[in-house]
Amino acid sequence: MIPFHTHNVYSLLDGILQTDQYIQWAIDNNIKSIGLANHGELSGCLELYKKCNKADIKPILACEFYLTANEEENINDNMHIVVIAYNNDGWNNLIKLHNYSWKNFYRKPRITFSKLKEFNEGLIVTTACMGGIFAKPYFDNVDIEPIIEQYIDIFEGRFYLELQEHGIKGQREYNEFLIELAKKYNLPLIIQNDAHYASKDDAFAHEVLLCKNTGSKMSSEKRFKFDTNEFYLKNKSELKEIFDYLPDDIFEECILNTNIIADSCNVILKQDGYNYPVFSEDKKESFRKLVELTKVIYWNPLLNAEELAGKLQVSIPTINRYLKILRTEAVTQIRGSRKKGGFTTTQTFQLEIEKRI
Repeated sequence: MIPFHTHNVYSLLDGILQTDQYIQWAIDNNIKSIGLANHGELSGCLELYKKCNKADIKPILACEFYLTANEEENINDNMHIVVIAYNNDGWNNLIKLHNYSWKNFYRKPRITFSKLKEFNEGLIVTTACMGGIFAKPYFDNVDIEPIIEQYIDIFEGRFYLELQEHGIKGQREYNEFLIELAKKYNLPLIIQNDAHYASKDDAFAHEVLLCKNTGSKMSSEKRFKFDTNEFYLKNKSELKEIFDYLPDDIFEECILNTNIIADSCNVILKQDGYNYPVFSEDKKESFRKLVELTKVIYWNPLLNAEELAGKLQVSIPTINRYLKILRTEAVTQIRGSRKKGGFTTTQTFQLEIEKRI
């Protein structure tokens, strides 16, 4: 059984699992591949990738995105979906989806179905948890068949129905529904445990973290908390025990499919040197594009010239290493220009930078 729907400390104020704990658990259970699918974040993937490679464990890089069905308005209708990169094209598309989600932020970083369709190459998708793309419509009595057909059309052979069991009300009913869907549409099933901490003993500490996240007190009866203490790392035998209602053949199929997913994943990340973006073959043009992006990120009409120059000063060392053509005295010269009157517009500020290329 290969776990990849797992959250660690990079699911901020939600996961308390440490990467080293995760790897040690995999070693102890003779598991040769593990994955990470943090909420709306890829931040933990590089750490997992490096540490897994050192431990001779295959890393699976994924993200549990928030997906909104409404592409026009800001409506809090977020559903969960696990998206896994199985090759480098998929990893690049995972990054694109991640970047888009933060531009499309409303309460959470959100992707849309149209963006998922646009950047689907190299990706595997699963239906996630009780807050997932099928669970929410199911419990709201919405017809799921048109939704299923959309995903099958795009992710044929790369779309999995995910079973979880934490003893939550309605979960067994929903799992049985997914099994029927799998039979009807000939879709593969998998089992995951949506782990947020290492062991059952960590459940209380996780509750405390959730209180910090939501600004609640442990004494509050209305505070947000998980319904059970079953959201920890589980091996195959532990999952078999909690899925005691599943026929053996279905359980084994689910476990086998997690291995099939792991076998298909072969993302190779560049780890030597700097991995800067290239906007153009022409270095000067590439630099100008980088300046434009810096201006968009840092320019604020409420900032005075001194504050703006200070912000750019932080970025210039990175830009300098990237192109190796920007002289180290550029910031000093900019400061000198600032003392003579500063930069009144972004255009004049940019022109001063370009003179020093």
